[in-house]
Amino acid sequence: MSRAAKFKLLVVATLQVLFAASAMPAQTTDSWLSIQSKNFTIIGNAAEADLRAEAQRLEEFRSAFARLYPGLKLANGKPTTILAFSSSEAFNAFLPKRPDGSADEGVTGYFLSGEQTSYIALAIDPKKADKPSPVVHEFIHLVLEANFDRASMPPWLNEGLAEYFDIARFENRHAITLGGENRQHLQLLRRAGLILVSDLLATDATGLRSMSIDHRRQFYAESWLLVRQLITDGRLKVGDLSQSIQKLKEKNSPISRAFGIDAVSLQN
Repeated sequence: MSRAAKFKLLVVATLQVLFAASAMPAQTTDSWLSIQSKNFTIIGNAAEADLRAEAQRLEEFRSAFARLYPGLKLANGKPTTILAFSSSEAFNAFLPKRPDGSADEGVTGYFLSGEQTSYIALAIDPKKADKPSPVVHEFIHLVLEANFDRASMPPWLNEGLAEYFDIARFENRHAITLGGENRQHLQLLRRAGLILVSDLLATDATGLRSMSIDHRRQFYAESWLLVRQLITDGRLKVGDLSQSIQKLKEKNSPISRAFGIDAVSLQN
């Protein structure tokens, strides 16, 4: 699905949701609700408690992120609307398309920057209560777009950063812990093995969209692992990515020029 088609689909969905929210009685089982938090509008047909919990989680993360990286913008100059579906099945109609035209069923959420509004679309699925929604992951994509040339970022860095922050943990709603282990990713990598780092680094956006669901999960897991290692080693500084992104655009050993380590060393 092209960017324009995806944007049109989300706009239509948003208008339908807003109409439903104003027209349906509150007691309707599948009512659409609209909730306004300090920085986000969340609309969806999930339970009101789930929508409010999602809003609180994102607001807490946004506040903590602002304290960690005061020099970064947390908005791209447009309001942000989060479209939250009550299940994966309800979300399926709004999935992006794979290059062959089929629905990309491996997508659990996505960020899209429209002309006047930024959108995050996702499902809050009670069947997957043990796995948080990707709202923080998608918000990081918004932050990256607001501050850097995200279009020039290779997928491993773009998705690796989003996965890195997605597992942030809070204590007392204020203290945030980053860099923890993602057990699901580690288990997957132990089971499936590592992608060659040279292949990981060479994957572009089209290649990522073309991957099978399982291979893409492996890609996300290894991208998280690589970003985590680079941040832990002090080679990747989130607050100042511009120079690294520029160096990654160069053809001669971009990873070593950007972060001072080559693919062979990373593989080992």
